[in-house]
Amino acid sequence: MFGCTGYDIEKYICKNVSGTQTEYDKIVTAYIIYYNSRSMRCKWSFYAISLMKLILLGMIPVFQTMGAAISFPWLVTSFSSGIIFLEAVQELFRLKEKWILYRNTCNSLLSVQRQYTGASQVNFDSKTMEYIAAVEEIIGEEARQWVEMSRERKQNQDTDRSGNEETSENGQL
Repeated sequence: MFGCTGYDIEKYICKNVSGTQTEYDKIVTAYIIYYNSRSMRCKWSFYAISLMKLILLGMIPVFQTMGAAISFPWLVTSFSSGIIFLEAVQELFRLKEKWILYRNTCNSLLSVQRQYTGASQVNFDSKTMEYIAAVEEIIGEEARQWVEMSRERKQNQDTDRSGNEETSENGQL
């Protein structure tokens, strides 16, 4: 969205001892760069929209304190409408979910590539391969925990929303 390609992902891409890549490695590298770029765009778009919502939300009490809410009620209304609009945009494009999905895919591709490259090295012994597998497992576990946390948060938000809808249907608040 903002043309942000993120940090230099290529320093994390594995190459074999000679520094070359097979044709398929080049394809996997292109996927890694693609998913990293998409992840960074979604991340920064999510941050930018969230920041705009916070700024608009923070300005409402300032205007009320200044008395502008009474003199210019359309100002507070437009800020409130702006917050609702930005929330709708975030929900429509699902930036946070896509950010997590793209980041997880990128990390998985990097992990597979490192393990494959490590396994194809002639000078790597079994202890080195176990080390690579252990490091990749730790990185993978962190990614799984991040995804699980996000799912739980989403379920809690959905539960809160459905609870509020049930309460309002019963006529109680």
